[in-house]
Amino acid sequence: MKCEQKHILIIEDSADERDLYALHLSLKGFRVSKAEDGKEGLDKAFELRPDLILIDLWLPTIGGWRATQLLRADQRTRDCAVVVITGHPIIRPKTLECDGWLTKPCPLDQLDAEIARVLEARAQCKGLSPHRVRTEPAGHRSRPTADEDREFPLPPVR
Repeated sequence: MKCEQKHILIIEDSADERDLYALHLSLKGFRVSKAEDGKEGLDKAFELRPDLILIDLWLPTIGGWRATQLLRADQRTRDCAVVVITGHPIIRPKTLECDGWLTKPCPLDQLDAEIARVLEARAQCKGLSPHRVRTEPAGHRSRPTADEDREFPLPPVR
């Protein structure tokens, strides 16, 4: 995978998974930063402005759902690609603005493919709002079924 020294921020509370993804991606040539909770992840994202943020949904301090909304709302990170990685595959609200979606456990070749797909889509659509960039993986339905389209309340920001 050609990555031209792209910067990836991994926001994951599981140290084992965070370190595995970080080691793997750094060996692929990416510059990698890590955060273990939502607040630290947001702080690093605002400071570092990575090309791609790999974020778990279930995080301490600020959950990944809320963190993703805050990343999209902030001028500094609005154009960063966001790939969600979660162990809860049935939860995929259409209101969560992300560029990619992975389910744990995630094989590393699948992680590589999703990151490459999202970065390529971003490169082709440079300058467009993230809301206008369609980056659904092949085989995914463009519209969720009624059962999949659930609204979940977001936890308050502390």
